[in-house]
Amino acid sequence: MFRTLDELVEAACKIGPARIAVAAGHDPDVIEALKQAQDIRLAEAVFFGRAEKIRALAKDAGLDISDGQIHDEPDEATSARRAIALVREGKADLLMKGKINTAVLARAILDKEAGLRTGRLLSQVIVFQVPGFKPIGSLARHLPVSTLTQDEAEALRLADLEGLYHEAAAERMGVSRPSFGCVLERARRTGVQALLEGRVLLFAAGPVTKVQAVEVPCPLHGWGRRQGRGCRCLRGEEAHLGQARWGEEGRDAKKGGNDV
Repeated sequence: MFRTLDELVEAACKIGPARIAVAAGHDPDVIEALKQAQDIRLAEAVFFGRAEKIRALAKDAGLDISDGQIHDEPDEATSARRAIALVREGKADLLMKGKINTAVLARAILDKEAGLRTGRLLSQVIVFQVPGFKPIGSLARHLPVSTLTQDEAEALRLADLEGLYHEAAAERMGVSRPSFGCVLERARRTGVQALLEGRVLLFAAGPVTKVQAVEVPCPLHGWGRRQGRGCRCLRGEEAHLGQARWGEEGRDAKKGGNDV
């Protein structure tokens, strides 16, 4: 199962470049998308549309296309039929919508003689990655923004979704337990603030912040231990058997407020 759009793109790249026929390809968004696809060898395209504009847009975007990939066809209905014909003939794997009216493209696709009918249900699938969330009924541009970094989101997933103990989750992330605790605390504070204050919650990449483990004296044994719950000095059974000999020193340590 794919969790992110990046994982889906990575899997598609392993298959090899897809051949795309673009109807009315004189669209800057289409050109930019295909530039990104070409850079990672995800796809290569043949364009039908206004040739001069396609060349100009490609030059601005840095998209390297040959004259053989561009077919001058200013009429959008005809450009749709020609792009569809390429798919029907097996010379292209996918059809892509450019600067063309959706109804015009759909009419060409559903044409009984020259369209892409297969006798099966025809459906449209759109895949996109949501960068964040916002309260329902509010415009995002009017709301304050909170950002959850990648490591914070991962800490939440490990601790609250998978239910791992902090030690196991910290090992999974490759950080110390104190570092994991700090990241998780920030993540929870950010999420709660966004929910209770009606903020936009965005996801962004960010490094894991490492925190140096703090040595504090063990009030039971007198040796250094890591800060956290319970005794962690682990100096062997002899030390734990010595608990019976704490006497006044052990009680005084407890009264001092140190956690045992």
